[in-house]
Amino acid sequence: MSVMYRYRPHPGSPWVAEAVARVIAHERLGFRIDPVPLPETTEDRMAVIDAIAEHRVAVVLADHLDALGVHDVTAEVVRRMRHQLVTAGLGLELDTNMVSALLTSAGIQHLVVKGAALAAIQGLQPSQRGAGDVDLWVRPADLVRTEALLHQHGWSRYRATLPNPTDGWRWRLLMSVGNELPQRSDRANAVDIHWRLTQNSGEHIPDFDEAYARSVPAAPLVDGVRTLCPTDALNHLAQHGRKDAWPTLRHVVDLVRVADRCEPNDLRDMAERLPNVALALAVAELATGMRVEHWHPAPRTRRLADEAWHSCLSLRNPLAQRLQAGSPAARWQFEWWQIRSAPTWTSRMSWGCRLAIPLQRLVRPTSDGVGRRR
Repeated sequence: MSVMYRYRPHPGSPWVAEAVARVIAHERLGFRIDPVPLPETTEDRMAVIDAIAEHRVAVVLADHLDALGVHDVTAEVVRRMRHQLVTAGLGLELDTNMVSALLTSAGIQHLVVKGAALAAIQGLQPSQRGAGDVDLWVRPADLVRTEALLHQHGWSRYRATLPNPTDGWRWRLLMSVGNELPQRSDRANAVDIHWRLTQNSGEHIPDFDEAYARSVPAAPLVDGVRTLCPTDALNHLAQHGRKDAWPTLRHVVDLVRVADRCEPNDLRDMAERLPNVALALAVAELATGMRVEHWHPAPRTRRLADEAWHSCLSLRNPLAQRLQAGSPAARWQFEWWQIRSAPTWTSRMSWGCRLAIPLQRLVRPTSDGVGRRR
């Protein structure tokens, strides 16, 4: 049995999981939303509110609270939570439009991934996913110019100790083993500049040119904002969810809504070819009942999905937080999940090399003392 099962579920997560599953079934299939009885005690109801916040699904649930049978102060708290998230999302939408316009005016082709653009893929208003970073994907050759452009408009390196292009082998090593340069601003949301979407090889993520050729406008964001097509977005969500061991229900909701934008034949093909996607769809089936016609996950995939699903419900100690806490047990648990769930042997070997040879420390010394919540 995996060590992930040693952690008890967050006390409010089972209620939230059932409520989200009913809302998603209503969205996808038109099913009636039946009430989900709230716990009796004030302490347990507070645990539900806590879980809604930690799972980041207030926007998902807020319009359906009456149908779910939530009428007391809990409903008011969730609606206020939704308001705060959408307000923060409006700021992210504004910054996404601004940053994309800057790059477009400079002639830098780019894609906006996740965040406001992911909401657009799902057919939502860009603000409905709440706060976050502006994630840009550019060609490696455009990285230096993109960072300089952002610097001119108030952004700066999140980690000043990262190497610069004039730093010789350290810069080349960063370009080889890294995949992003985080930027921060006192007046705007952070921006992550990606020159690829994943650090490890063997993840089956397309390169920039291939993804850009398939990209789509991220309406209703401003003209010129482009993002991943639904199948590439699904592939990226699957990889990103596996990397973090599916830490929240919002990750699963994003996956389901994007999967519904893909053709059934494409879903089956991706599930058969891409282990990350197969694992993600198996998690989505556990969480929401969504199934891909004429496809069934392999037994090993089901076991990994079940393990990820239990981790998603264990929000008192999700993998990412245990990893950042720095305990040896937490690190081992996280690394063991990465190795076992990796989609290919190439990916496993790449991750193993990172464990054996901590190259990141050469390009990002620990003396900067800056931590970052992922």
